[in-house]
Amino acid sequence: MRAEDIFNKPLTRKQKAQLERLKKMPDSEIDYSDIPPLTDEQLAQFRRAPKVLVAARVDRDVYDWLKQL
Repeated sequence: MRAEDIFNKPLTRKQKAQLERLKKMPDSEIDYSDIPPLTDEQLAQFRRAPKVLVAARVDRDVYDWLKQL
């Protein structure tokens, strides 16, 4: 099975109801006790990927459309 198949699969009625219930739950009611805290070493591993500068020539209508996004 491909990841696209999983992510594009529509949610069931039960899944939608669960998401709605979670959306309404305040953060203070979320139980994080089963999640161990991250160490400083683990946190240091998380870095954003560096940005890449890209230059491309596109038609004016494509450029205008991209600016609207």
